[in-house]
Amino acid sequence: MSCCETFCAKLCRRKTPPKDPLETPLKRCLNIFDLCLLGIGDMIGAGVFILSGFIAREKAGPGIVLCYLFAGAAMLLSSLCYAEFGARMPKAGSAYTYTYLTIGEIYGFVIGWNVILERMLSGAAVARGWSSMFDAMFDDVIRNVTLQFMGPIDVRGLSSYPDFVAFAATIVAVIIVGVGVLCLNNANMLFTVSNLLALCIIIALGFWKADWDNWSSEALGGFLPYGWQGVVAGTATLFYTFVGFESITNAAEEASDPATQIPIATIAAILFTTIIYMCSGAALTLMVPFNAIDVAMPFPAAFRDLGLHWVVYVVAIGALFGITASMLTDLFALPRNVYAMASDGLFFRCFAHVHPQTQTPLVATVTFGLLTAVLALLIDYQELVELLSVGTLTNFTTVAICVIVNRYRPPDHDGRRNGERSLDESENDHRRGPILKGDFADNRLLASIHGSIVIYASLAAIIICTVVLALLLKYNTFYDIYGTDKIWVMVVLFLSMLGIFTALFYISAYEEVNEPKTFSVPLLPHTPAVSIIINVALLVQLPQVAWIRYGIWLVLGLIIYLLYGVHHSYENKPLAEESHSLVSYSALESNDELCNEP
Repeated sequence: MSCCETFCAKLCRRKTPPKDPLETPLKRCLNIFDLCLLGIGDMIGAGVFILSGFIAREKAGPGIVLCYLFAGAAMLLSSLCYAEFGARMPKAGSAYTYTYLTIGEIYGFVIGWNVILERMLSGAAVARGWSSMFDAMFDDVIRNVTLQFMGPIDVRGLSSYPDFVAFAATIVAVIIVGVGVLCLNNANMLFTVSNLLALCIIIALGFWKADWDNWSSEALGGFLPYGWQGVVAGTATLFYTFVGFESITNAAEEASDPATQIPIATIAAILFTTIIYMCSGAALTLMVPFNAIDVAMPFPAAFRDLGLHWVVYVVAIGALFGITASMLTDLFALPRNVYAMASDGLFFRCFAHVHPQTQTPLVATVTFGLLTAVLALLIDYQELVELLSVGTLTNFTTVAICVIVNRYRPPDHDGRRNGERSLDESENDHRRGPILKGDFADNRLLASIHGSIVIYASLAAIIICTVVLALLLKYNTFYDIYGTDKIWVMVVLFLSMLGIFTALFYISAYEEVNEPKTFSVPLLPHTPAVSIIINVALLVQLPQVAWIRYGIWLVLGLIIYLLYGVHHSYENKPLAEESHSLVSYSALESNDELCNEP
């Protein structure tokens, strides 16, 4: 085999299943309640106290309630995909681990690199929100003093002033996370419960002071002043507020019974968070007309205008508790993803070190915690959120694809690693593929094409057709951009929808042969397919500058992988060299029949 073919085979090799998927150097001590609070604490924070004002005023108006509903529903579909993998392979790394096991090494690295960006940006954004809320309690004294002594920063993408409070808050959170998972769990429980109590008071008082004319007034534009396009744009941005459920699957390696606990905790956390978000969005837009909402401090300003000054302190304290919990869980999940990549040899090995006393990946925690603190010090909040959404939605899309690919892939006849098998065995595995159902067994077209090709081509068709449909929604019609006749809009719309339904039909023609014994996504392939469609549609709504910045980060990651990861990957080494120190993070029952290293 030529060097080029060998190198390409390395890029798409998959992780080797371990003998014991439950083996871990981390401490398994979390129950369902702990995991649920971990997810809720990560989700309910800056999204409700900071971002809700911006979305209500600039994008959706009272329609923010629908934004939260749609974002929660879409996130529930994504969480089902994560829950299946989390129960099936209870390992740190979440989306990275699932992709590496299902599709291949380079795809796994890209997703893992996305998760690192996602968690650093999320932690920094939450720290900025914490700082804003803390400063608001003292009438922005800290901000004003900083601007007075240092002057404003006039650079696009950077904050107008260095936020030293956000930097300090991040450092404190890193210390708490580094001490150990039990310390983090106790702190998270305290902050999350306190935050929920404050939110209940805020929502109750908000409905008590509600003015229903704010939702129906024609002068204000009614319930949807920005139309459905505003709701979609708001949903794309609010997606960021739900990404905290990944903390649950990232903690799978520290769950006492992951097969049962991960699915229950994930679904419960998403449903509870969606209800809280919808109620808070409704209370805010009922108290104050959407065009009068204070974007920087929506709830405190609303209660101050209503004369309920004492509630301002309840809001501030609740927000600080909630945002603190979110910051802690972000900084908990970040090093565990780095640790998983380093344990596989795809990232610098020093980050796989587990401290013997704390039983945490301490080097990864400190290093990437400091990087997050620097981002919180310098980067503007809105810039963080937009860039964060690109990586997050890409990860959700990939995990949904992995569910479909894995469930239709026949399990291997043995558990040997890719490099162990002979060329003859690899060729036999290549011929094996998804199995046609009885009704389609005689279909000459499908029988003449390798089943894996049909599955991948159908998934590609779903993504392409969804992009076209999303562009139609974003720009209303092609008539506005290209000057074509409107009949073409209907033709493109019809062909795109037909393409999606046809692709789902072809996927459904194959037997589901690799269903897990633990929790599984229902209504396959439709549930993950709908998740893919929603995620891709929301990706199209994001601004171009966010994609450019994401591209720069992706190029940097690929350079690291090609210069280091592809050569130091543990899949590169004979089994005799792998039995030494680090745990192999995988638990799928099958190996890839398409990409086997010779």
